[in-house]
Amino acid sequence: MNNKKFLMVFCVVLFNIPSKAMHHENLLVSPDLENAINAEIRLESSQRDKFRNPKDTLSFFKISPTQTVVELAPGGGWYTEILAPYLKDHGQLIAAHYNPDQGDYFKRSRDNYDAKLASSEIYEKVKVVHLLESYGENGTADLEIGRAHV
Repeated sequence: MNNKKFLMVFCVVLFNIPSKAMHHENLLVSPDLENAINAEIRLESSQRDKFRNPKDTLSFFKISPTQTVVELAPGGGWYTEILAPYLKDHGQLIAAHYNPDQGDYFKRSRDNYDAKLASSEIYEKVKVVHLLESYGENGTADLEIGRAHV
């Protein structure tokens, strides 16, 4: 995909917008997204929701269960826990994670992520590719999402 640097800067800026600026009464949250956010598999991770505001963020982007979504540098998989079940039946989640061959930190991070994916069948359709390498034809992703650390 082109303009990767622009995309990363855009993600850094966008995900630093205070949640109140993104909260708007016209944002609709589908029941499927609400269920994915409140899923039992996220009990431990959901403690961060008050800081990361997944409902407001994903609603702001008008995410749909039929989209192809690229999660940039998914780290431990906080968004993956929401997006994998939400997109599993009709969409696709592509996790653009670190290349484990680029050093110890990247290998540990990727190994931990791969272990998470192996821990539940909910993740069986997640496609993992190396970050900053091609993950599809130009224009095939509907949404690219990442956290400010990217």
